[in-house]
Amino acid sequence: MPVNRDLYKPKIFDEQVPSWVCGRCGVGTLTLMKDSFVEQEGQSRLYHKEDYFEPFMIASRFICFAVCTNGPCSDVSVVAGDGEVLENYDRNGRTIYEDQYTIKFVSPAPRLFVYSPDLPKSICTELDKAFGLFWTDLNACLNALRSALEVALDECKVPRFRLSKPNRAGKQKRSKLVLHDRIGLIRQKDSDARTLLEAAKWITNTGSHGSVVEIGVVYDAMDLTEHALNILFDKSSDRLRKLAIQVSKKKGRV
Repeated sequence: MPVNRDLYKPKIFDEQVPSWVCGRCGVGTLTLMKDSFVEQEGQSRLYHKEDYFEPFMIASRFICFAVCTNGPCSDVSVVAGDGEVLENYDRNGRTIYEDQYTIKFVSPAPRLFVYSPDLPKSICTELDKAFGLFWTDLNACLNALRSALEVALDECKVPRFRLSKPNRAGKQKRSKLVLHDRIGLIRQKDSDARTLLEAAKWITNTGSHGSVVEIGVVYDAMDLTEHALNILFDKSSDRLRKLAIQVSKKKGRV
């Protein structure tokens, strides 16, 4: 399923961890561990007595722990980031202040999408890196996602190198294939995956160029990558097709 863009946002408005999918088991969701949320104001605490000081000037740091709701897992993630106070107005025009927290670090990081159990471990490792970097550096996140694309092609036996035509002495030069060329070598029956991977590749290019990356672009790259990986590696359709044949042959008496 595509990334839940409402759930995976770096900014939260209360001391409550969203119901992220556990990064360890991929089954349970994370919930705030009781009494674990700790917040400390930073340098702004030095200016509270100044005449010009206002609550919206407060800047803080926070840390807390989130535990997986899946009993057999029950793993714990550490969550940390920055806090600030936003100035707003209620319906009556009165000034109100809201605490907002920007998440900068989660480990183990939640899975932005739940990958297929058929996905090779080598690809899962790269995806987990991308999920962790999502909270700290969007450019680095896209670079890690690009690495996942390269590893996926390795698992599909797509070559990383190309040999030139033999010269007069019969020798051949070995040159490295860029990601774009490797994607073009995906077999024809996986052409849908090829289209998705090529689109994901164009997006991940921005992570290497030092450009300012919008979070929505990262969501798009994640969605394209997930769908492509499902086409290439998920075997659930094959299992269901075999089951359907068995059921039809036995007229429901499985």
